[in-house]
Amino acid sequence: MATRVALPVPRAKVGAIASLPVGVFANHVLKWPDGSPLQPDPFATNVAADLRKFPKWPQHEPTQGNYVWAGNMYDGAHGYYANADSAVTTWHAAGKRVLICFEPDDRPAWSNLDDDAAWSAWITAAVTRWQPEYVEFSNEPSSVPLDVAWLVRMYSLGKAAAKAVKPNIIVVGPSCESISNPGNGVQYTADFLNGGGAAHIDVLGIHLYPHGLPNHEPASLIDQMAWLHSQIDSIWSGPIWNTEAGCAPEIFYTQDRDTQLRWFWQTNMLPALLGCAKSFWFAFGEDNYGPYESPYLADIRALWQTIVSFDGTVARWKMLPDGRLRVIRDDGAEFAY
Repeated sequence: MATRVALPVPRAKVGAIASLPVGVFANHVLKWPDGSPLQPDPFATNVAADLRKFPKWPQHEPTQGNYVWAGNMYDGAHGYYANADSAVTTWHAAGKRVLICFEPDDRPAWSNLDDDAAWSAWITAAVTRWQPEYVEFSNEPSSVPLDVAWLVRMYSLGKAAAKAVKPNIIVVGPSCESISNPGNGVQYTADFLNGGGAAHIDVLGIHLYPHGLPNHEPASLIDQMAWLHSQIDSIWSGPIWNTEAGCAPEIFYTQDRDTQLRWFWQTNMLPALLGCAKSFWFAFGEDNYGPYESPYLADIRALWQTIVSFDGTVARWKMLPDGRLRVIRDDGAEFAY
């Protein structure tokens, strides 16, 4: 009698499939370089990726037409070292790309918000000096909120000025927070797009922060992206970037090792899995949002290397019943935190 050999049963393929673009994982770093020596060097710790940077322009152009590029430029009011020139030079020298965020509050000291010529001159001077790959012209305008018509005009001026210097530069915006429901970020984004803003951006920017007090569970990002798509898909079909991400600073460092790693993994993986073509996380040196105060830095850095190993791959992912995020890379490697 022939012996039958039981063939192995393939494991069921479950979960959503996502193609992660090349360069999707990026940094948002304000304090480094030229900051406190207590803040880890992202290049020495091998966590540096593409950079998002705010230039405090009054410190680079204290009087009209007079430029200052050297020095630490410590900004006591905002609590960090503001020399964007040093940061951009460092990142470009390392082969990284740079997103410059032109915050209206950081405009030339000699101008006002309705000085269109000054706004254009600011963008022209900065893009000429730094040659960034990406620019945006506001940060969380829904929080103020900035007048939508005014911001659309600034985007029109900013786009024209930036592309006159560097035609292939990518314009991002308007990077609203409060993407949750309820929250005014999605409504502001829709108003910006409907008000003419869609004509002046190449990429739609958003800020994905986990909600659900007291724990700020990263799984809430799934609901936020679903709400965003339900409200804007009829008016925007282009790429979406998450230009800020991170867990609440007052909560993150108080958690145990397993929770910190789970939150770090999910906060940094989910935006890309949910369709963001690029995602900037709060890296070392960013106010209190970076993990540099954590006692588990070695574990976090190791986990960051796992995260960036998904760059440019196809992955299958699923939220598990116990709250962990399971992701299978296209080479079969499986990770769950």
